Amino acid sequence: MSDAELGDDRVIRILPCEMSLGSQIELLCEEFESQLRSGASPRIEDYLTSVAEEHRAGLMGELLAIELHWRRCRDEHALLDGYRQRFSGFSSVIEKAFCRAAEASTAGVAFPTLPHTDTPTSGRPGRGDERGRPIGRFGDYEVYEEIGRGGMAVVYRARQAKADRIVALKVIQGDQLSILPEEMKVEMADRFRHEAQAEARLEHEHIVSVYDVGEVDGRPFFTMQYVEGSSVAELLHEGPMDGCRAAAYLEPIARAVHAAHQVGILHRDLKPHNILVDRHTDRVLVADFGLAKVAWTGHEMTQAGQVLGTPSYMSPEQAEDSAHVTEATDVYSLGATLYHMLTARPPFQAPSLAGTLKHVIEEEPVAPRELNPSIDRDLEVICLKCLDKQPSRRYPNAELLAADLRRYLNNEPIQARPIRRWERIWRWSQRNPMTAGAITSALAFLLIALAAATIGYVKTSASLAVAKQAQEESEQSFREMRRAVDRFFTQASDHELLDQPGMQPLRQALLKEAVQYYQKFLTQRGADPAFRDELALAHFRVGRINELIATSDEALQAYERARELQEQLVAEQPGNRDRLAALGDTLNRIGRVRHGRQDFDGASSAYHKALALRQQLAADEPESNEYQRRTANTHMNIGLL
Repeated sequence: MSDAELGDDRVIRILPCEMSLGSQIELLCEEFESQLRSGASPRIEDYLTSVAEEHRAGLMGELLAIELHWRRCRDEHALLDGYRQRFSGFSSVIEKAFCRAAEASTAGVAFPTLPHTDTPTSGRPGRGDERGRPIGRFGDYEVYEEIGRGGMAVVYRARQAKADRIVALKVIQGDQLSILPEEMKVEMADRFRHEAQAEARLEHEHIVSVYDVGEVDGRPFFTMQYVEGSSVAELLHEGPMDGCRAAAYLEPIARAVHAAHQVGILHRDLKPHNILVDRHTDRVLVADFGLAKVAWTGHEMTQAGQVLGTPSYMSPEQAEDSAHVTEATDVYSLGATLYHMLTARPPFQAPSLAGTLKHVIEEEPVAPRELNPSIDRDLEVICLKCLDKQPSRRYPNAELLAADLRRYLNNEPIQARPIRRWERIWRWSQRNPMTAGAITSALAFLLIALAAATIGYVKTSASLAVAKQAQEESEQSFREMRRAVDRFFTQASDHELLDQPGMQPLRQALLKEAVQYYQKFLTQRGADPAFRDELALAHFRVGRINELIATSDEALQAYERARELQEQLVAEQPGNRDRLAALGDTLNRIGRVRHGRQDFDGASSAYHKALALRQQLAADEPESNEYQRRTANTHMNIGLL
């Protein structure tokens, strides 16, 4: 299938060019299954363009196998015909996928419904656990049902005959490997053996145990402890966890991860899907070391520059290069897992993998308490310390993270400290030097302008009695100073800083300073009739700022003061367009505030008064786009009301 055959509306997913082919296919399969799991309808066509044309058959087989397991259709002939029409160049791949699905259906194999299909979780173990006849035999194992599937292997619930125990049997997929390029076959087989070696080396009560590693008829396999229960990801389908429960689950997991680190193993794919909860004992266990990095093998499977892992839970350094990571990477992933447990969503997620990686590297996560106000502040501090962009600022190891979680559970003071506002702004400026430089320049200019205007005003005010010209210059300086404040405090705060990640604290500080300046201006000039237009504008700006940082009462009070002054000014000069426009703006804002306060009659009255003024201005100057825009805005507000 060529790019032209995919259609112009396809979604192009751009993956980091440093990724190996196997890593790209694993990430694409994970995203595809995640979309299916969430109830979306992803198209296989949209994913095929992410790899070179010669590798699309392999990716097609992976995606089709996943889709057939998640979507069943009674009229399988119609479904098969539909696939043949959509993918005319992949007939052999489609036939293999359907034959395999039909064999599984005939044998009574359950289709997976687990969030992470590589993870053996569900079932009812027991001696033989015979909820039906075995669907087949694999060496010494009686196979009962399929309980998980990934891009590389299938996991079955099976009984080991010699030991007479229920196990999770993980077998590499022979039929899927047959349609993959040789390069990817070797990589997947190596990674499978690598996972078995890593898990077999670990002995910890909170890590899934490996029982047996071997090969049957040329197909590598290994068996693991069978856990009856759910993954943490499944539990989070019902919403976020209570803070104490989340901490109680993560503490032993952190200690298990530290134990793995002690023998030279980094997990590199920690997430809620890979943490299992035993249904009977509520014990949590770490699973799936398929991407583990081991220090004792003598060689590194991951090439420099490769990106491996699940983007929403990987650290910034792992998102750039998975080969050269440290214990701090797993600490970050534990923090991302805690974040998901507390908020029911990962710290970063975007429509595409490349977008998620960009967020991970460049942006700060939303504070957990903003998503779930019930989270205890100490637990939020622990979580955000793990998610620090700089590895050196995280917990030095997972054991210290576990210790702080234990302190939290025991109601003892934690060791972590919250990030101060100035530290957050400083870190943001280090990651965004150009934007930070522009803001600094603007603030410096503002300070210079304020200082110069103030000095000029003080000097000229001293000679008002003897120099009228000096007074006029002073008044002009004062107006310039106010315009500088308008520009750099309100316009910069409303527009330039509003969309910058991490700049909300600075924006709040600027708006508070702006309010203080306008209040001072109103106090100093409130009795001067020459400044009535500017006084009205100052009241209006105080109302705008109070809408953002204060209460609707304070905002409405300021707008009403502006309206009173503006109505007096319009009465004196009914034909003054600037005054009519200013009054229309104020009435429109009063309508919005009263609308938000559920005062519908008051809102309607203000909107219609604003509409009359704006229609008058638009009729007087029909060529003015601005007056037309404002009239349309008030019409829209009335419609919304």
